[in-house]
Amino acid sequence: MAEKNTLENKTSAFFKISFLPIAIARLLPSTLLVIITILFARKLNKQDYGAFQTLWVYFNILNTIIGSSIVSIILSSNLNSITKAFKKYKIQIVSFYLLFIAILYFIAFKTIPNLSNPLKIILFIFSLLQVFLSVIDALLIKLEKIKLYTYASIIYSVCFFLIHLYFYVYELNLIALVYSLICLSVIKLFLIKYIKIPTTDIQTVNEHLLFKNWIFISLTAIISIVATWLDKIFIQFKMSTEQFAIYFNGAMEIPFLGILVGAMETILLRNISAKEKNRIAAKDIFKESINLLSNITIPLFFCFITIYKEVFAVVYSNSYNESAYIFLIYLFLIPLRITHFGAILQCYHKSYLVTLGAFLDFLLSFSLMIILYPVYGVLGVAFAVVFSTYFQIFFYLYHSAKVLDTSILSLIPLKNLIKKILLTISIFIPIYLIKPQFENTTILISTLFITVLIISYYLVQYWKNLKQNNIVLL
Repeated sequence: MAEKNTLENKTSAFFKISFLPIAIARLLPSTLLVIITILFARKLNKQDYGAFQTLWVYFNILNTIIGSSIVSIILSSNLNSITKAFKKYKIQIVSFYLLFIAILYFIAFKTIPNLSNPLKIILFIFSLLQVFLSVIDALLIKLEKIKLYTYASIIYSVCFFLIHLYFYVYELNLIALVYSLICLSVIKLFLIKYIKIPTTDIQTVNEHLLFKNWIFISLTAIISIVATWLDKIFIQFKMSTEQFAIYFNGAMEIPFLGILVGAMETILLRNISAKEKNRIAAKDIFKESINLLSNITIPLFFCFITIYKEVFAVVYSNSYNESAYIFLIYLFLIPLRITHFGAILQCYHKSYLVTLGAFLDFLLSFSLMIILYPVYGVLGVAFAVVFSTYFQIFFYLYHSAKVLDTSILSLIPLKNLIKKILLTISIFIPIYLIKPQFENTTILISTLFITVLIISYYLVQYWKNLKQNNIVLL
């Protein structure tokens, strides 16, 4: 018992000093983006709104591909190892990357639909700038300059929102919008002057392992982002811009959950890699990440299952009611947002398995879309995405358990999850039964308020448990 307590006390206190500011820094832009999406959806006609969302679909794809998982490598590797490897192979790396960018630019220019050529060019420039900003953010986190990272992210997010608000109040001009965001990004680049990598004495650098890991992580990121947006791309080539707008709103996951998982990924990569030789600690860190995020995901899942129709009736003024059933299918992705499931494999240099899982997800999803779309239409496309994602998560859990020489169930705090699920269901069933007696707005606001109370209760209990047992595993 004493040995276990020692292990727990030595396990990283990263949650205490970093999870909250990192989560806030990533949640704020996500929250503001939701507001922007709702505002533009209510104001623009479906064709203009479809073009607006097309811009951001391809921005996300380009940003991920151009970034080539540099951020993940920075967070999960030794900075001096990366620096020494880069200095040794600088010419080869830069030459390959420039060639890669040129090929990607040519493909993007030829294939992106519904955007003018000038807009495609500045979209590519903006995506490239965002990659540099992501690298700067990752370095600030790695160097533990969390406060600077948080303040800079908050200021950038607020300015990002104000720029969109300007074009909302006046007239939407996509080219002018992207130009404005480029100027904002250039200003943030000045944060690079705060980055100074401390030198340590590293005698040997396993460049082969480093580059192999980088290649597989990059492939995973590219496959994953294509798989993430595959349904939107598939629908876009099958349907009109107006119909795409309807599908997009329904297929949009609750954004801040992805941000929370991203923040958790940052913590898991850093902490598990630091405890790589201690598999018990790695397992405990992974389980604790599920304990933490399930406090949010479980109540949200049952909340939106209860009021998914009311959300579209109220938020979009009944303009996108057709999107509600697509949204319902996508809600079943929420239970999977309880941690970053590929973290263990990545930290234990099994990135090829993460890549394989992403590829199988893409292959299964695309195959099911082709099979189900002719029969079930857009609902079949949505189901294909959800089913393939569940398969991918099981794949990661199975191989993570093998890496840690344990069972899948030992990676999941099952008892804790079941307790929360049963308690949450008992609260939302009465709400579901009585909601026909109330107006949409009333039931929407009331249910969201109750959900916030449940999440707050779970988080307070979680924090009390940590303090009571004097353990912080994240």
